[in-house]
Amino acid sequence: MPDSKQTYQSLYEQQIFIGGEKDVAQFIDKEAVDIIIDLRAEVEHGNEEQPDGITRVHIPLVDRLAGQEALLKKAIDGVVEGVGQGKKVAIHCAAGRSRTGSVAVGVLLALGLSDSVKDAESKVRGIRPEVEVHSELRKSLASLYEN
Repeated sequence: MPDSKQTYQSLYEQQIFIGGEKDVAQFIDKEAVDIIIDLRAEVEHGNEEQPDGITRVHIPLVDRLAGQEALLKKAIDGVVEGVGQGKKVAIHCAAGRSRTGSVAVGVLLALGLSDSVKDAESKVRGIRPEVEVHSELRKSLASLYEN
């Protein structure tokens, strides 16, 4: 019998969810998300079928790579826009630690729920303790939100 333990978390008011690729089925089945933001750069997309009404957005981020501000901002903006439209959004990468954590940090900053990358990262780690934003992604977040 498969382990049904929930391994993802709600980042914001049961409207934004964060986790890893193994959580996608629960994002769909249990949370009825409308948008899935997939941050994995190590997979190709285009042939994955989604249930009707679910939008999958592929924004490939890479851990430990500098200069990803545009992709990071695109992912953060996609989450914020979805929430603004009243939609449920799930964010995931492979394990739900660095790339997912980076976008979650940016979302808290973009929503005005934190005033610094350090504060936002602390809040995200309070929700999902395994989050560990790699230094290059942290620098990208700082350049976007701490100018």
